[in-house]
Amino acid sequence: MNYHQKKKTMNSRESERSEPNEINDLIEKQANIFVSIASYRDPETPKTVQHLFKTAANPGRITVLINEQNQPSSKTTKQLQENDYEDVSVMNFPNSSRYAQQIRILQINSYEARGPVIARAQIEEELYTPGEADFWLQIDSHMAFVKHWDNVLIRQNKMLPEPDKSILTTLPPDYNPGDRKSLPSLSLPNFIGFHDYNNIRHFPTQQRYQFQNFPDVPRRSLFYAGCFAFSPASIIERVPYDKYAPYLFLGEEISMAARFFTNGYDLFSPSSSPVFHLTSRKYRPLFWEQLHVKNAKTSPVVREERKLIEANSVARIQNLIFYGKNPTEGGGIYGLGNERSLDDFQKFTGLNFLNKNASPRAKLGIEENASDAEWIEKYNVRKSKWEYALRNLKPIIPVDFKITSSYGSNKPSHKPAPVVRQLY
Repeated sequence: MNYHQKKKTMNSRESERSEPNEINDLIEKQANIFVSIASYRDPETPKTVQHLFKTAANPGRITVLINEQNQPSSKTTKQLQENDYEDVSVMNFPNSSRYAQQIRILQINSYEARGPVIARAQIEEELYTPGEADFWLQIDSHMAFVKHWDNVLIRQNKMLPEPDKSILTTLPPDYNPGDRKSLPSLSLPNFIGFHDYNNIRHFPTQQRYQFQNFPDVPRRSLFYAGCFAFSPASIIERVPYDKYAPYLFLGEEISMAARFFTNGYDLFSPSSSPVFHLTSRKYRPLFWEQLHVKNAKTSPVVREERKLIEANSVARIQNLIFYGKNPTEGGGIYGLGNERSLDDFQKFTGLNFLNKNASPRAKLGIEENASDAEWIEKYNVRKSKWEYALRNLKPIIPVDFKITSSYGSNKPSHKPAPVVRQLY
């Protein structure tokens, strides 16, 4: 019996939110988290992995699944300089062996990388067996974490009206890559709002906003961020990433939001900031070097072939969210669900894809049972700054508690770890 089955059984015996604290704590200690990381030639990836283990309340319950898309490197750890970790595997990074049994890696030559959607789909299909995990955390490869972030996320999940059908997601605050130690322990949370429609692909784009005050509970979100999403792991079986959309970038998040919504899932913005994200891309190569940039790593012929493949993926997603046409390739599992309609999703978000319109509700990005004006006045939201900024907040996490059990470290797995598959 996994975490969610235990919780459902308990809820049938007791009213909502009435479990004894001892039982709550026991369930939290037993629940495990699988972390999905898609990485493209990112020197922050090993540091992200080390930091998430270091800051977890119960590191034994964490399993990290990495799609590591690097150029093959002949460097050894001894030959590396202080900041020279690009294209070096997580498992070759200093001190990584401590958690080696909890890390699974799919190694792909960066030349064969096909974008973040495919990278995430490969993690779900190649490194995970359904039923292994209680929770699924999808993050980017350049993240930082507050102390006991795992407890924070699990407890926020339990605050939601339907924890089994809910996703915590946001565009997190920035961190300073040179100093993870100075992260504020409790930062004002962000949420996602509409920004504009892209002039070329015509997909809606997003931007982050920040609460000026801490919400008492996670707030219903209109939009989804691929860089941070926490949910029950069962979501991977119901709404998997589309493995038939290579080279797609714009369109990932709005299509996943529509698919989650129509499959009956609700999105929520966390009521605190348990994770941080490095927004700047200047420090690392991007997968666009395989098909778009001037000094691309591929030949002109290969670039043009990949651009055609990208165009097909864009058309696939445009048909899905603009016209409600589920893709034929791969079956309905990669399309919209039947619990809500695409029209319902557009009304909910305040967007009209074909007319490229957006209401004030879409720009606000948060659902509230009040008019937009009342919501703005009540919560006094503001657009956040993109650059990193420390906030002078007291290092207090009210939901924190000590864990003495190491149950997660002994939990059996269907696959041995570390799993390293090379597709060179």
